[in-house]
Amino acid sequence: MNTLDDGQGGMWEYSAAERAYWTDMQASAPTPIAYGYSGGWDNIVNCAAFLVFTILAACVTLAPTFSFEYQSGADAVVLATRRGRSQLIAAKIVAALLYVTVYFALCSAVIVGVSLAFYGADGFGLSIQSMALSTPYPLTAGQAALILVGLMYVACLGFSCLTLALSSRTRSTLTVFLVDVVLVLLTGLVPSGGVGVLERILAVFPINFSSFALFTALDSYPLGPVVLDLIGMVMVVYGALMLIATPVSAISFRRRQAA
Repeated sequence: MNTLDDGQGGMWEYSAAERAYWTDMQASAPTPIAYGYSGGWDNIVNCAAFLVFTILAACVTLAPTFSFEYQSGADAVVLATRRGRSQLIAAKIVAALLYVTVYFALCSAVIVGVSLAFYGADGFGLSIQSMALSTPYPLTAGQAALILVGLMYVACLGFSCLTLALSSRTRSTLTVFLVDVVLVLLTGLVPSGGVGVLERILAVFPINFSSFALFTALDSYPLGPVVLDLIGMVMVVYGALMLIATPVSAISFRRRQAA
C-alpha cells in the first residue's frame, strides 16, 4: 500500500508490526470486488458527522447535573436524605446515561431511517472496497455504516461521563459547557501541522473520525507488541474515559456534600 511506503506523506513512520497489521488486513479483504448500489449506507456514513451535534447537545443538557445543585444549595437537601450519599447519586448517573442512550438512539434512528427510506437498503452486503479501493477493511457497506454510528455512541457515552465528572467538580455550568465545546467541536479546527503523533491524538475526537476517512486513513497505534487501528483506539479511549470519569463524578459529589 502506497500510504505505508510514504508514511502518510512523511507524517508517520510505520513500524514492522504496523505494516504487518495493515498488510494482513488487506489480504483478508474479499476478492473479486462486487460493485453495486449502496446509496442508503453511503449516506449514513456521510451524515454521521451530524451526530457530533447530538453528542454536544447531550453534554449541554448534562452539564448542570451536579453543578446546579451546588449553585442552588440543593446538595444540602440531598445530603440530609437517607440514601443521598449512595443510591441517589448512582440513580442520577444511571438516569443521565439512560437519557443519553435514548436521545442518541432517536437521533441516529432519524439519520439511518431517513437514509434508508430515501436511498434504499440495497447493498448492505457489498464490499466496502466498492466504496473506496484504498480501504483495507474486510467489511461490507452496511457494517461500515453501523460501526461508525456505534463508535459515535461510544464517544457520546464517554463525553457524557466526562461531563458528569466535570459537573461534580465545579459550581460553574458554563465552565463544563466550554470544555465540552472545545473537546467536541473545536478539535476539528486544530491543524496537525504534519506531525504524526498530533494527528493520531486528534483522530480520536468524534468530529475527526465521523467520516469515511475512518476506514481509509490507516491510522494505527503501536502499543508494545499490540497494534490498534483507529476503531480500536476510539473504543479503548472512550471506554477508559467511562471507567474513570463515572466513579470520579460519584466520589466527587459525595465528598462535596460532606463539606
